[in-house]
Amino acid sequence: MEIPFTAKLSVGLFFAGVLTIILIAMKPGLLPMVNGKIVPMTTVVQIIMLAFGSFILFATKVKAPDIARSSVFIAGMIAVVSIFGIAWMSETFIKANESYLVANIKSMVQVAPWTFALAMFAVSAFVKSQAATLTIMLPFGYALGLPTPLLLSLIPASYAYFFFAFYPSDLAAINMDRTGTTRIGKYLLNHSFMIPGLIGVATSTCVAYALSKIFG
Repeated sequence: MEIPFTAKLSVGLFFAGVLTIILIAMKPGLLPMVNGKIVPMTTVVQIIMLAFGSFILFATKVKAPDIARSSVFIAGMIAVVSIFGIAWMSETFIKANESYLVANIKSMVQVAPWTFALAMFAVSAFVKSQAATLTIMLPFGYALGLPTPLLLSLIPASYAYFFFAFYPSDLAAINMDRTGTTRIGKYLLNHSFMIPGLIGVATSTCVAYALSKIFG
């Protein structure tokens, strides 16, 4: 079956957007300035993504209602609402109980410093953001007196998106897998991402921890 020209055009525009983001990331001098301040890269990425999304929409003459009714769009919107709610709830809870958490985590890491990785993993599972997890947990680590090499080695433990499979990429993978092999199990945690996720995080964290002990 011949691929329509509009499909090729949409892919070309998509990659043009990706290359634009890469180029700007490689050349920070290209970042625009507003009121004498450089626009953050995260904001620029959003602007570029929305701009190229609009280019694709107009160039391929796709009907907007068709996008809103697509399974991928619906899954993405559900994921956005879920993640925002959980992230706000988690940050509010942690900020409100910061002194209590520091006191209890301190007693744990004094006995076994590596257990700080478990705390990072648990926070990441709910916050669903490595950046947010590190923003919350690294100050904890320094407050607890953990050395910098150790904290760096435990960063892989901040990737726990997969633990509860409602991250956008997880939901997109489930919706786009026509074979039905990528799915969430009956008991919520027995999903397709659990075993590979645990293996990846455990291996990378253990290797990084060992390297910090050798070279730290």
